[in-house]
Amino acid sequence: MTTFFLFAKSLQLLTKTLPSCYKTKTKGCYASGIGEANRYQEAVMKIMKRKIFIVGVVVSLLSGLIIKRLEAAPTAEELFQNAFVTETAERNIEKAIEMYGEVAGQAKDNPGLASKADYRMGLCYELLGKTPEAMVAYEKAINLSTSSPTEAIENARASLVRLKQQQEKEEKIKIAEENAHENQQKEREKTAYNIEKGSQFLKLNLGVSIPLTNELMAHAIGDNLGTGNGGGSFGHDQEARDTIGGSGPTVGVEYVRYFSPHLGFGADFGFTKFLTKKTSAQSNNSVLASDPSGPQIRSFSDIDTVKSHGKSYVFLATTRLILIPEGKFHPFLTGGAGFHNTQLEISNTHQASFAIGPFGGPVDNFSFFQNTSTKSNKIGFAGMVGLGAEYNLSKSFQLDLTGRWQYLKDAVTAELLEENISPSSGNAPTPFKPAVNKSISTFNVLIQMGYKFK
Repeated sequence: MTTFFLFAKSLQLLTKTLPSCYKTKTKGCYASGIGEANRYQEAVMKIMKRKIFIVGVVVSLLSGLIIKRLEAAPTAEELFQNAFVTETAERNIEKAIEMYGEVAGQAKDNPGLASKADYRMGLCYELLGKTPEAMVAYEKAINLSTSSPTEAIENARASLVRLKQQQEKEEKIKIAEENAHENQQKEREKTAYNIEKGSQFLKLNLGVSIPLTNELMAHAIGDNLGTGNGGGSFGHDQEARDTIGGSGPTVGVEYVRYFSPHLGFGADFGFTKFLTKKTSAQSNNSVLASDPSGPQIRSFSDIDTVKSHGKSYVFLATTRLILIPEGKFHPFLTGGAGFHNTQLEISNTHQASFAIGPFGGPVDNFSFFQNTSTKSNKIGFAGMVGLGAEYNLSKSFQLDLTGRWQYLKDAVTAELLEENISPSSGNAPTPFKPAVNKSISTFNVLIQMGYKFK
């Protein structure tokens, strides 16, 4: 409207100014009127140029949008060809899968093209190693209804069968591998408890030692009390024998190295404490004897009490024969030889009493006590044999139960025995033989906790 108004205004000035100037013949009249009209025309031209520029920009933008819109919307067939080029020539598989998906979405009214797109999509998924996604794509291609099966559908069906067979085969292989792995794991766990060449164990021993040798003797003397009522009365010696020392605790440590699954060698150190053992013997004798002054009552009593205790240190070179080296349970035989240091102490309390007096009258009593104590310290040969069983609590720890017969040569000295068995008073019916060194045997029951460090 503004442009039209300015243009009309310029025409009005010209039509009014030119006739007036012709009549008046005024100098400069024509120039003034024409100049005023020109100004209106220049204003019109500026407005026109601005509008033409705006219109041009708008037209240009609209044209670009229309062209881009036309370029962004290819047909489904064109998009399939582009996807095929992207797949085969450019080798951009992931982009091709995206484009084939667009083709399948646009070609709903063209099942043949959609099935081709799904089939190619399945092939692309196979190239990427995505079998489940490929099978889904093939199933979509097969499920598209067409008047007659297309080549793409037939290929998709064949590919789906192939993948299912391959999947079943892989599943069987996977199951077989899992079973093999499980069996190998079980075998490794089983063999982890086996005794093998080079295996080394350190074992802590704790148990009880039971002495078996009866070399401790208590001796009570029976005295001759004279004759009476037609005969004599003789006492008889009484003896009691027992082990030297009582059962006591034993502790130690053993090292074993296996040079084959069945045979191992090592060393063993043990300490045994023999607890105090008490042994007693008693002899009593009495008679009504004849005497010039009249009948007499005579009685005699003898009590011998012996106590013993001690300790022993044993060092052995050992061997262990494993009967069954496989599995968790290992029965074995064991033996060893070495030396011992045994320290014993025996204390003897001897009490004798004698009573005499007229029959029916007062009696005189006589008694005496004798206490002795003897110690010995002996080093000698030591030997051991035994059997037991190992049980693996874990791959590193074992629990053993072992029974051992142990021999300590000359552990009881002759001096100790002579002091023990020599009579303190009275008459013995048989002279005592000189004492000799005696050996001790024990039976040890051990619980061993072993650690496998190789």
